[in-house]
Amino acid sequence: MQTADKNMDWEHLLKVRRELHQNAELGLQEYQTSQIIKRELKRMGIPTESIYGTGVAAVIRGARPGKTLLYRADMDALPVVEDTGLSYASKNSGVMHACGHDIHMVCALGVAEMISRMRGKMHGNLKLMFQPCEENVPGGAKQMIEAGILEHPKVDAAFALHVLPDFFAGHYLADIGAVTAAPSWFEIEVEGRGGHASEPEKCINPMDSASRIYLEIQKLHHHYAKAANKTVVCPTMFHSGNAQNIIPDLCTISGTVRTFSEDDISKIHQDLKVICSQEEEGSGARCTLHFRTSMNSVVNHPEMTRLMRETIQSMYGDSALEKRPFYFTGGEDYAFISDLVPSVFLFVGAGRIEKENYPLHNSKFCPDEGMIAPTINLLSHFVQKYLALP
Repeated sequence: MQTADKNMDWEHLLKVRRELHQNAELGLQEYQTSQIIKRELKRMGIPTESIYGTGVAAVIRGARPGKTLLYRADMDALPVVEDTGLSYASKNSGVMHACGHDIHMVCALGVAEMISRMRGKMHGNLKLMFQPCEENVPGGAKQMIEAGILEHPKVDAAFALHVLPDFFAGHYLADIGAVTAAPSWFEIEVEGRGGHASEPEKCINPMDSASRIYLEIQKLHHHYAKAANKTVVCPTMFHSGNAQNIIPDLCTISGTVRTFSEDDISKIHQDLKVICSQEEEGSGARCTLHFRTSMNSVVNHPEMTRLMRETIQSMYGDSALEKRPFYFTGGEDYAFISDLVPSVFLFVGAGRIEKENYPLHNSKFCPDEGMIAPTINLLSHFVQKYLALP
């Protein structure tokens, strides 16, 4: 890999990353996180403004007119008890950067520092968007857009990244088209007829119906998982009853749908309706389906993606591009941005060689910090290439 910029104080950036990790905060509570970001940008001579509560916006303005490129970095942590054993583990009990947002932020700060040195020669602007509350539906991106993050100056294109333990550090994935799943949510209320547990024949037990619905949903998942790339239909909650001698009136079953196709969302919604209707006819229970889609897939624009891939190849060679099929079935509220402006969402390998790598949102998640400097270097060159475009 190409040597990272020797003019950067990489040791300081590493300390900042660890400081952010130690001060992990939940969505819309990123007060200390926000202050750290503002402090670092002030050190670079970059003015900041608060936007949507704890969010931070900044613009590095070039001396010459040109386009405006947005770089989004999410800020919030997760309600997870950290179990990494790191010396810089979270000081906030039950809150952990288990999704790599601390890495996302420090990469954005590093790019800001590199690009800020070039503003005297720069055509156009780099706008920085430090976004709170990515982990909560519907996320903070929509609210920051409504607060004007894509205006003044008007944003022409955007990019963001997400670290992944699935690839080793030094590997990057940038595919054209939908690169994250569109998350939908369902809840099915099954209303039966309750009564004494000693006389089940006089009742309509809603748990019986909900159990059959659960099994039908599992069949639905297996059907779509085979027919479509990594489509997920997953029940996650089953609630009913409050006493051992009472058959309840109500049972609810809830879960999520993840798909890369709007057509599949509609089909699955219809399939769930059919499952509920058939159970009503067969059991006498009343089944009510609630279904909503919270955001679209993040879609990578062809030209922005090609530029990112060319930058990776020119700096680190073709072997740095991850080529095996990968489907990120998580939702990403960066989709609200990619819905509006040409975007590229880069997946960055953070897996550690010869060590066990735990998945995102796991209490032992520990990305390889060695990916930070090369990624900052890469993204800085990407920004320079984009702002050099006519």
